[in-house]
This record gives sequence, structure tokens and C-alpha cells, in this order.
Amino acid sequence: MTSSRAPIRRVFFGGSFRPPHRAHHEILLALLKDSWADHVHLVPTGANPLKAPDAVSARLADPRVLRGTLEAWIAELPPELLPKLSLESFEIESTGPSYTVDGVARLRAAYPGDRFVMCGGGDLVPQLPRWREPERLLGLLEGLWIFPRVGHGDGLGSLPAAWRGLTSYRIMGGQLPPLSSSELRREGWGGATAADLAPGVEAFFRRERLFGG
Repeated sequence: MTSSRAPIRRVFFGGSFRPPHRAHHEILLALLKDSWADHVHLVPTGANPLKAPDAVSARLADPRVLRGTLEAWIAELPPELLPKLSLESFEIESTGPSYTVDGVARLRAAYPGDRFVMCGGGDLVPQLPRWREPERLLGLLEGLWIFPRVGHGDGLGSLPAAWRGLTSYRIMGGQLPPLSSSELRREGWGGATAADLAPGVEAFFRRERLFGG
């Protein structure tokens, strides 16, 4: 006799994480503590087709460095939250462009029957029309969870009206600090203070002697 389990809600939290910063950390903590989220998939992406590469990003994207950065961050999380988190590595070794729709489809295929939501800051929503197959992406999701960001709000006002019925939208509490990985890379990690970076990241950079640390 086979047993079947009830579907669970899985959260897709993607990004370049080069480097992970305090806003990323606040999102991850909120998700891991959220009773609506059964499991969180942290998905570092490959090359972003919408952003020009830079030397610092390329160095942080080295598979050994990126994996080490993320593991150093995860090691600083409260241990009781870790069973709810998976670090997905299928894009870490990738050299080609990454598309969120492909990552979500891949995880849905790996966990058939489960429900998927995607999360991101309020600056994510205005970018959706530029993403690959945005309507298909929204159709793959049970919901889009939006963390308002200082200077951007929740971004829903920019969403095409025809897309509003493709999925549900949940506005998360609080506002994220106005941080971006691109800005923090401009002077290497030295352009950021330890308070700007996710926990564990500065210490990892120092151990690895990255960017003069």
C-alpha cells in the first residue's frame, strides 16, 4: 500500500547573490519563519541576461566562491530554521544565461503536485515584462510574494492589467533597505560595510582574501 502526502508550499527565492546583502537576509529570515511557507529553495542564478557582467561579478560567480559565500551565509542562520531551507546548485556551474521560468519549471518537475510561490523585492515587479516568458512564469506559480522596498514600494502599480489574474499576490510586511548587489560590487566588497552584507559574507571574503579583504 502506498501513502501519499499532502502538497506543500515551496518558495522559490532566486537571485545572483553576488554578494548576498542585508535585504536578502531579511527576506530569507522572513520566509523561514513564515507559517505559510513549508520549504524555501534558495536558487543562485547564472548569468543575468539583463545585466552587463563586470569583473567583480565574474569573480563572485566562480562556482567555488559563490558556493562558499552562500554556505558562509547559511551557516549564520538559526540552526532550527535550516531543515526548512535547500540551497539549489543547478545554476552554480552554469556558464549560460539564467531564466527564472526555467528554474521554476525545473523545481516543479522535481516536486510534482506541490505548490510554488516566488518571492522578491518590490523592484522585481516592474522588471517582469523584460523577463523570458513572464506570463508562463506567473502561470506556474500559486503566488508572488512581494517585499516592499524603500523607493519602490510593492511595484504592483506597474504590473500589466492582463497579468493580474495569472497568479495571486501577497504583500509582505515591512520595507527592505535600499540595497542592491550591483551597487555593492562597484568598489568590490570594500564598497560595503559588514552591516550591508548578509551575516558570514564579510568573514568569508576576508578568509579568501577577496578584493583586498
